Amino acid sequence: LIIFMWDFYVGERCNLPHAVIVAVVVLALLLLFEKVTSSGIVSRLPKGPSKTTEKSEDKDGSKQIKLQEEKKETAPLTTAAPVWDAPETIQPLESESQWITLQERNETMILKFTAAKSNDSSKSIAPLFEKFCGQYAANFIEIDVDAFGDLASKYEVSVMPTFVVVFGDDISGKIRKLTGGSHLALQKFCQAHLVQRNI
Repeated sequence: LIIFMWDFYVGERCNLPHAVIVAVVVLALLLLFEKVTSSGIVSRLPKGPSKTTEKSEDKDGSKQIKLQEEKKETAPLTTAAPVWDAPETIQPLESESQWITLQERNETMILKFTAAKSNDSSKSIAPLFEKFCGQYAANFIEIDVDAFGDLASKYEVSVMPTFVVVFGDDISGKIRKLTGGSHLALQKFCQAHLVQRNI
């Protein structure tokens, strides 16, 4: 349309041959196109996402998700699973059969290792330990190291009192261990590894 209008306008006024007019117009358009492309205007125009880039991003994203899932599966749990129907009183360990039953339930337990001739700090923290029975959804078990020395060795207990959070027979529970009779330390320990009953 532009060529036709230019041809008509110039041809009428200058009496130039039609072929010359068309050639001039085409040449001018080619020069204009070359100038636009060489100046980078076209390259700066927004482009759609590349399929290759999208595929690579998808692959990388799927790999990252897979790695995160593997880490979640292999990483130890920081907070133990709650036991909503756990007794709200301390359960003294009295026999091996009782311990076997507790393990077979595969429930969260917080073990308190103590001794008959325990120190003052072990005795002073006993009321707080009993109070937490009603606050946290776990089995609170008290173990006498003199009667159950094998359990004390299993969880590497050497100081009284020692508190250990375990799940069934999970030996990795010794990582979640607290020694000493600090009230504040026991409170933070329970908050970090147990779930409160009233959420």
